[in-house]
Amino acid sequence: MGDNAFNQQAKIKKDVIWNLIGQFAYLFGLWLVTVLTTKFIGFEAQGILSLALVAGNICTSFANYYLRLQYASDIHGRFRDGDYVFARFFLTFVSLAICIGYCFALQYSLATILSILLFYVYKVFEMLSDIYQGVLQRHGKLYLGGYTMTGKGILSVGVFLLLAKFTANLNYALIGIAVVAGLAFAIDVIMTKKVTGFSFGLKMFDWKMLRRLLILCFPLFLLHLACNVLPSLPRIFFEKIYDQTQLGYYASIANIAVLIQTAASAAMIPLVPKFSKLYSEEKTSPFLKFCGAVIGVWVALGGIACIVVHFAGDWALKLVYGDEIAPYTYTFLLTTVAAITTALVIVVTQILGAMERRFWATISVGAGTILCAAISYTLCVNLYMNGISLALIISEGLATVVALVAIFVFRKNKKLASLDNPAKTGDVE
Repeated sequence: MGDNAFNQQAKIKKDVIWNLIGQFAYLFGLWLVTVLTTKFIGFEAQGILSLALVAGNICTSFANYYLRLQYASDIHGRFRDGDYVFARFFLTFVSLAICIGYCFALQYSLATILSILLFYVYKVFEMLSDIYQGVLQRHGKLYLGGYTMTGKGILSVGVFLLLAKFTANLNYALIGIAVVAGLAFAIDVIMTKKVTGFSFGLKMFDWKMLRRLLILCFPLFLLHLACNVLPSLPRIFFEKIYDQTQLGYYASIANIAVLIQTAASAAMIPLVPKFSKLYSEEKTSPFLKFCGAVIGVWVALGGIACIVVHFAGDWALKLVYGDEIAPYTYTFLLTTVAAITTALVIVVTQILGAMERRFWATISVGAGTILCAAISYTLCVNLYMNGISLALIISEGLATVVALVAIFVFRKNKKLASLDNPAKTGDVE
């Protein structure tokens, strides 16, 4: 019995470690792609890639739909593997149609639309691989997904580097990483069938189960959508006011600060269970102290990052991008502060999620999104690039404050938890 428990813990540890390695390899690789775009193709291409990232983040919210989170928490098997896979296929192709509509609604040029759609193909394969890794996770083989994510992250950077350097064409480079993502997806499909026996087919087409699953995940979907729309709005306004090249200069600087946000997302994953445990056991004082400690650490790290940027930011940017970036280095400090506020939004909404207060997490981010939409145009017109960062700082500051108030108000009262967690109220009919 002891050996079985030890083996089980070892398997879980292996899954967690390789999943984290894979996530970091993928996200860090995606960040390197943005740097390589500027270095080998140019700032206008960086602006187009920034628009592709914005479109990708918003539209993949519809494909993601928080299915994977629900899948991972479905320990009693309320839905079959095939229900989740079918739902992801269905939503992914819906999101592709939304992405096409989004591009034409914003009246991008055909060349820009082509780049956005090529990047979105890459994201489509990512979404499909993700749900197959969910099958692996349910069967205790998540580490295999970590292998493919790690390989995809490394190979994507290598392929993008070669194509960007020798063709100086963004679309060729995007085709390259889309092919890599497609191969990784094919490997995930083959590997999943081999180790779990799962095979996708027409028998998965159950519209009743799809409807139930979509209703169940809808509150989380709204939160995910709001979290992606909020930081994207100022860039959309800025590009419309100025042009893609100017956005490219800003994005080249801001993309370095994005590493702070990536670290926040990764760091909160292992902390969420502790927040849930302290809250469910009604240990109010330890819960609030832990909240304060985690938030305090991020504020302190943000302060250190700002000090480093103040003294070494100009030098670092010129080292990475060359002297052409020099006229815009003044924006680095505010983009760093904006990245910190984005990280804080991630932290406080994850805490609310651990408290099963996802409705209030959505309210907080929704309030920030409405404010951001209201102030972005004016700030970008009057403050140029700093307008993007300031719009984020103000709106995400509001979202953080609303979330903190909700955390404090609900720190003891768990009676309304079922309103935020339909999964605990029984099946959705």
